[in-house]
Parts: sequence; C-alpha cells; structure tokens
Amino acid sequence: MALTEITYTGDGTDVTFGPIPFEYLAASDVYITLDGVATAAFTIDPATKIITFNSAPGNGVSIRVYRSTNSDALTATFISGSAIRAQDLNNNFNQNLYVTQEIDNYSLQDIGNVTLNANYTFNGTVSGNAPTANSHLATKQYVDGLVFSSTGIADGDKGDITIASSGTVWTIDNDAITTAKIVDGDVTEAKLSFTPLKSTDLGVSVQAYDADTAKLDVAQTFTAVQTLTDPAIIGTILEDVYTIVDGAAFEVDPGNGSVQLITLGANRTPLATNFAAGESVTLMVDDGTAYAITWTDTTWGPSGVIWTGGSAPNLATSGYTVIQLWKVGSQVYGAKVGEVA
Repeated sequence: MALTEITYTGDGTDVTFGPIPFEYLAASDVYITLDGVATAAFTIDPATKIITFNSAPGNGVSIRVYRSTNSDALTATFISGSAIRAQDLNNNFNQNLYVTQEIDNYSLQDIGNVTLNANYTFNGTVSGNAPTANSHLATKQYVDGLVFSSTGIADGDKGDITIASSGTVWTIDNDAITTAKIVDGDVTEAKLSFTPLKSTDLGVSVQAYDADTAKLDVAQTFTAVQTLTDPAIIGTILEDVYTIVDGAAFEVDPGNGSVQLITLGANRTPLATNFAAGESVTLMVDDGTAYAITWTDTTWGPSGVIWTGGSAPNLATSGYTVIQLWKVGSQVYGAKVGEVA
C-alpha cells in the first residue's frame, strides 16, 4: 500500500516537522489539518521537504499531513507535431498513479482523518473512534451510547441535567437555571405548586416587617401605652419602686413607678404634671423633722388633691406615712393608707 499521508503530534514548541515521506507533484497538493481542522499556515522547503509552521502546534495536537493530487486537468498537454518529453510523460503517469493511490487509501474502512469538501453518500458502514473535536463526526452508536440505554435515556451527566436510576431520576444541576434561560412570562403562578408571596400581600395577608414587633419568647419593654382587654395575668405583677429626688416642687410622676418614696428636706408643694387619668401611685412620705406638704397645686386638680375625709392627712413624725393617689378625669384623689415605722 502506497504511503499518502503521515501523522505527527505537536508539543507546543516545535514548528518544523518532516521530511514528508511521500512523493507529490506540487506543494499545493499537500494538505495539513490540526486536530481535524485544515490549516494553510505553513511552508514546505522544496529541497528538504521539511514543513515549517508559522506558529508551533499546541501540545498533543494531532498533525495530519496528506496528499490530495489535483485531478482537474492533466499535468502536461501534448500538441500534434510537438516534441514529447519524458518528464511530461512521467508527470502525467505520476498524476494518475498518485490519484489512484489516494483513492485506494481513502476507500478503506479505516480512512483516518479525511476532509470532505463536497456531499458524499456512503452505502456501507462507517466506523470510527470517539470524536474529540467539534469538527469530528460521531456515529449513531456513539451518540446512542451517550443518550439512550436499553431502558430509555442513559444515566450520566448531560450538561445541566444529571440522569440516574436507569433514566428515572433527573436532577437539574445547581445554578443551571439562570435568568437568561427563562423567557419572560413563561413562569406563571398557575404553573407553580404553591402560591408565591407578592409585594401586595404585605400588610394584607402577611404582616409587614416592623422592628418594633413584640416577641413572645423574650422580655419586652413597652415605650408607649398598651391597651390590654380582659388580660389573664398569671403570677404577681412586678411594680417599679422609685425614690423621688427631694425638691421644693418635686414631681409625683406615675411614669417613674407605681410605688414611690420621698424624704422631705423642708416644707414642700409637690406637682403632678405627668399624672394621667387612670393612673395611681402609692406614695411613702418620710417627713424628716416634722415638715409639711401642701397639696394645692393645680396640677392635682382645680383646688389641688381632693382627700377622703375632706382634708390632707397629717404626716407621722417618724417612719413613713403611706398615701394612695389616683386620678379620675382631671382630678387627683388621695387617701391615707396608714403609717409604717
């Protein structure tokens, strides 16, 4: 069998290969492919038949050098009465010989890498190795082995989908579905197995986010008035106990605590500026050294505190005098509870 092609392997460094081991009539009859892709980026030294590439083929690249003799016309044409040169006869015979050799080689079952520049019909069986480049052909057997099995779709990684359990389990790879792969309007609420949450649901069927929302599993501090309707309280309510800073017109403010203490440093006229209707305070007064309290400031009411019994209580000269104060409407009422040492 005549040699009409040879294969080299690139190493990413060498640019020269050869010499070409087969004969050819012209350098234009020599073709080269790199991993099955035709290239013309080379020259052939006519004396040494060494091939020089413009740049080194990559490491591991298959370099196929083959002859495809031009058969469009005879190399030499003879005219009646002209001299016939032996070289012309040899060229014409070599042209026929080379074309015949190439046909014989490329008609074999295993023809290697061949570039077909026209449409061909194969009436027999074509077989080959597994394709390794985009330009390689793949046989039906190879494709079926990737896609189908005896029970259906073959198991394996199909790109964005992995198939397992004889084609019965299909798993979409993570991040396989991107925005670019979804056509606007294709994903509708009717196609989902659940009702998606929409922005219009917030504050209607879903509570909107509020950083001040109270939680059931942690202690809460309310900074605004809370209305509890018929609450059931288990256990004892913990009341704040507050010691008032003495002053000529000290404030009795329920906001500081429901139990408050004051030790007088002189006679005093207290105020109830922040006393709101419905609030009450238990006030324990230590009069110091027989000091007195005047309860007539109008913050308690138009005429001051209204006392049970008609008059303000006398303060004990030692220990505490306990007084209960509560407000109804715009009037604060008071009653002496008793004295404690």
